[in-house]
Amino acid sequence: MGESPADPPPDRDRTGGDAPTTLLDLPMEAARGNGPVLHTRMHVVAAPDDMPDRRPTPAAVLAAYVAVLRRYTGARAFVITTDSAARPHEPGPPAAPADPDRAARPAARMIRVTGDPRATGAEAVAEAGRWLREAAEVTGSDRPARYSAGFRVRGEYADRSGSSRAPGADSGRPGPGGARDADGGGCAPAGPGDAGAGGSGPARAGGDAEPGRPGPARAGAAELTLTLVRDAERDAAHLEITHDADLIDADTAARFGRHVLRLLDGISRRPHTPVADLDPLGPRDHALLRTWGATPDIPDVLRPLGRLLAERAAATPDAVALGYRDETLTYGELDARADALAHRLLAAGSGPGTVVGLCMPRCPESVVAMLAVHRAGAAALMLDPKAPDAYLGRFLEQAGARLVVTTRRFERTLPPEAKHVLVLAPSGRVPGPAAPRRPLPEPTSADPAFLVQTSGSTGTPKLVVVTHRGVAHAALAQIRAHGVTAGERGGWTFPPQTNVSVTVVVWAHLVAGASLQIAADEDLSTPEHLRDWLLSREITQVFVVAPLAEALLGIPWPARTPLRTLLTGSDRVRRWAPAELPFEVGNWYGANEVNIVTSPLIPRERPITSHTATARDRTLPPPIGRPWPGARLYVLDRELRLVPPGVVGELAVSGPEQARGYLTARQTAERFVPDPFGDVPGGRLYLTGDLVRFRADGVLEHRGRADHQLKIAGMRVEVGEVEQALLAAEGVRAAAVAAPEDPRGVRRLVAYVVASGGLDTHALRRELARVLPDHMVPQLFVRLDALPLNSGDKIDRNALPMPDWAPATGPGPAAGEHRTAVEETLVRVWEEILGREHLGVHDDFFLLGGESLSAGRAVRLIAERLGVPLKVRALMLNPTPAELARELAHSA
Repeated sequence: MGESPADPPPDRDRTGGDAPTTLLDLPMEAARGNGPVLHTRMHVVAAPDDMPDRRPTPAAVLAAYVAVLRRYTGARAFVITTDSAARPHEPGPPAAPADPDRAARPAARMIRVTGDPRATGAEAVAEAGRWLREAAEVTGSDRPARYSAGFRVRGEYADRSGSSRAPGADSGRPGPGGARDADGGGCAPAGPGDAGAGGSGPARAGGDAEPGRPGPARAGAAELTLTLVRDAERDAAHLEITHDADLIDADTAARFGRHVLRLLDGISRRPHTPVADLDPLGPRDHALLRTWGATPDIPDVLRPLGRLLAERAAATPDAVALGYRDETLTYGELDARADALAHRLLAAGSGPGTVVGLCMPRCPESVVAMLAVHRAGAAALMLDPKAPDAYLGRFLEQAGARLVVTTRRFERTLPPEAKHVLVLAPSGRVPGPAAPRRPLPEPTSADPAFLVQTSGSTGTPKLVVVTHRGVAHAALAQIRAHGVTAGERGGWTFPPQTNVSVTVVVWAHLVAGASLQIAADEDLSTPEHLRDWLLSREITQVFVVAPLAEALLGIPWPARTPLRTLLTGSDRVRRWAPAELPFEVGNWYGANEVNIVTSPLIPRERPITSHTATARDRTLPPPIGRPWPGARLYVLDRELRLVPPGVVGELAVSGPEQARGYLTARQTAERFVPDPFGDVPGGRLYLTGDLVRFRADGVLEHRGRADHQLKIAGMRVEVGEVEQALLAAEGVRAAAVAAPEDPRGVRRLVAYVVASGGLDTHALRRELARVLPDHMVPQLFVRLDALPLNSGDKIDRNALPMPDWAPATGPGPAAGEHRTAVEETLVRVWEEILGREHLGVHDDFFLLGGESLSAGRAVRLIAERLGVPLKVRALMLNPTPAELARELAHSA
């Protein structure tokens, strides 16, 4: 995909372009870097005795090689280096040169791979022959710079002493120590070889090295080279795979060679079948993928949360269940208040088959309300308490929720779609007289428990229907996988409306009998405040959104702390935590539609965390761990076929935590597809849209999104949804949204707009803030005359220009600039939060590098210094001190 697997740029081949790439996204176990190949290793892959063509032509081998590279990388156009020894089909054995040493370094040549990926075997071989004939000489040097892939042909022949000049193969049989491979063909290490695309001939670099061990590479060596070795005296041939020993795992390289051989065999046996329909995977590969893609399920019997919490309350009624600021709630109190609210909901007509909206921040009332809705047999619609009315109203209407439960401590109006509103007193007390008591219904495991928002690919947000089975399984599996006990003190920091909160964080701790400590917004205002809160509450395990977790890694910690595990996710984690931290940091992965999918703590005796990472691990981003108990994971290509081990593809998931789907069958069918790999009739796969790969040790590594869905500050953003809101604004003719990284490495949501008249960005920002949540409002607006298009007349998102990150501030504050006291305070806040000096009243907070986390810190500092309540939305709509001062004056 790009120059470094640690941070791969977009691949044009995945987005519809056809420009050839030089560097291929090969399965690598370390970051590529920019230097030359230093060490290589070579493997022999011998053809089986029953292979139809024991002496394949260079064109046939090249066709199979290209087909495997396409399956491995997803690229349709790329460059391979070769040499003048590689020729199209030549009948008879290769002639031995008069002076064999002249073959050591023939001129390097380039093969430009294009063509139809759906070509038949016969067509692919003919096309490969044309590539070999038309390969262009590399001018200026016969040792080209590093390339990802090379192809060579070498003939074995007897020298004057009668011995072979090309050791390491014997008449097509495996080399020294080799054995026949179970997938067809032999594979054995046969000493280090030369991976140089510009070198050929019998001489080997590092020939004195121990067979199978890394040896020094020649100048111009490629990361991966396939050599066809043709025996001049016997009717046989074998393949040699030479690879960068520092980047590509030995097993991966040997497997690659087997896959080339399998496709070569398929092309020979089925020449009229499209090469893309031939399966390079053998029995060994399928067995390995099954092993890597599953973890044994938990043995627990799944029961509804209402019953699980009732049993816990009966066992330990006086234990502290919830802590919030200076309040606590015992298990007995939680059980009683949820029971009272459940009867009130039933009396109001909310029972089985109905949906109840919950709109409140993290607080004890939200836990009481969730538990009560479950006991009433209804489903809880989780609403973002900070979203605008239009956004909330849309979800209420979709779900058919007429009753909304909120809390007295949270002041906001609710949209007119909320026909009835029930306001809870602090700690979940139900106002008014007690409702009549009657038997509470118990939901089945397949009944809806939660409706959770997720962004939709069409621009319309969707609601995921999470079942009681999924929630109970997530809680019980986390207790086992993460070692949650009654002595635990968990921390709840995620937004309350997310699936992470309602299935991952809250219930595992409460079912286990642990104490769940709830963070208030002010506890999350800065990394230092969060650290101090974690320490003061003696938190032992916490989940934190990725941007905030990364900020926590850069501040000092005491040598000893109760915190033992910090788990992060919800966004791409870009760096490892320092190994010297007094607690472990792990990167997990999940999705609303399937709950938890992977964990770095599985198995617990072999975690993948900041404490266990090797130096080689740390050259790549933190992986997302191994499969969650009971989950079955598959990595698929565009055609929903299994990709080879180590290759990047889209993650598909089945298992007990899979959601029922979305609210409508049409939406569900888009992402939930029949499971061709399972043994359960009617089984489904959820296509996550995330690109992943299995590392050589079977651990999953996240490689970005297959679609255009983004994450900003840990919150999912669907660009189609933002673009739809942009296009609905007056004067906007075309729009595209992207999230490039600014010079500090922070992703910023940028809107590219084609407007019919002048572009009033302040008015546009206000319009978007009216219909979108804060994190989905672009921070920057770039006006274009037209959006770039690719050859398919689709928006070429790779061609969108990089914004000018330089702050649009002019020369600083004007001489003698008059400031009010409020403006002066706001300028000082800008300087303090953004780490800048000499700012003026017209400097834009977001153009200066502000983002959602720093905006939250800014509004709290403003409220503290000016004594006025303020929301992040006010800063987003008024991003300069002058504008915000006017807004504050107007509000007063």
